[in-house]
Amino acid sequence: MMENGSEDAVARISAIIVTYDGDLHSVEKCVASLRAQSLPPAELILSDNSPDGRFAAHFGSAGLITVRNERNEGFTGGTWAGAHAATCGKLLFVNPDAQLSSNCLELLNDALSADPRAVIAGAQILLPDGKVNAGEAAVHFSGLAWCGNYRGTPEDGDARDAFAVSGCACLVDAGTFERFRGFRSRFGLYYDDTDLCWRTRAAGLKTLFVPKATAIHDYSDKGAYRWLWVERNRLLMLLTNTEVPTLLLLLPGLLVIEAGSWAMALSGGWWRYKLRAYLEVASRPGWLLRERREMTSLRRLPDSDILPRLRFELEAPGRALPRYLRALNRALSGYGSLVLRASTHI
Repeated sequence: MMENGSEDAVARISAIIVTYDGDLHSVEKCVASLRAQSLPPAELILSDNSPDGRFAAHFGSAGLITVRNERNEGFTGGTWAGAHAATCGKLLFVNPDAQLSSNCLELLNDALSADPRAVIAGAQILLPDGKVNAGEAAVHFSGLAWCGNYRGTPEDGDARDAFAVSGCACLVDAGTFERFRGFRSRFGLYYDDTDLCWRTRAAGLKTLFVPKATAIHDYSDKGAYRWLWVERNRLLMLLTNTEVPTLLLLLPGLLVIEAGSWAMALSGGWWRYKLRAYLEVASRPGWLLRERREMTSLRRLPDSDILPRLRFELEAPGRALPRYLRALNRALSGYGSLVLRASTHI
């Protein structure tokens, strides 16, 4: 992390790429896009989780600062290792299969610098065909989160306040990243970005979505196994970031969503991953309590200020909403109105 608070260090940016598998060519394209920025990062750091260290070996001779991790700590552990090697006041996290537009970093930095309460700025992530991969993230009261405007037409608006953004290409204040201990190491993969945005929001800070800052993401589906990370991490996020009275208030809705999630898991064949996610959450009571205590110490806003930023209705990103979900959404909308009114009295 940044070792001093000099004005030069605070103004500079460290770009961090975490690698594990994939091909060298994709990472080379990512690095080339960073070097071609109108505001180039002062440091290019590669945190290598691969078992053979091939990325560190290759890019160490190409002028990057490389961190060879002894074991695969997941994306979250890799970002923390990269952040420890950084000396700048802002950290740019970039997926190894992403390529930034030439002014992406400059636009993210301008947005972050213009708002003293903003500590995270996220780019609009596009698919190779030009459609949207991830816009402003939508976060549900159950902890579910989905990519905003998925497969839609790209936006072209100004930077705006957002509850959460994608971690595929995001700029984070280094001091805040250290204070909040970065992306939670237990998460490994998925929801780490949403979780950090939630925690900083509860601390009275802001996340910005910057549509004009774009990056192309060569996204590939991780298969059914991803449901283990998705289900586990959304529950960990919900249980650590939400106040107890709010959890009790949300309990009826949460039970409905869990029942629907189980129906999807059974029909989709990934119920074993969902069951394993439950078991992994239940096996970590000590961690949950520690994280809840830390969250309490950092919190500046009550959940009554957080709940209005969450969604109560569900979406089916990239496809038409099924009839049964439209019916459920009518009920969830009414339920959400009741919850929001009640939350002001707890």
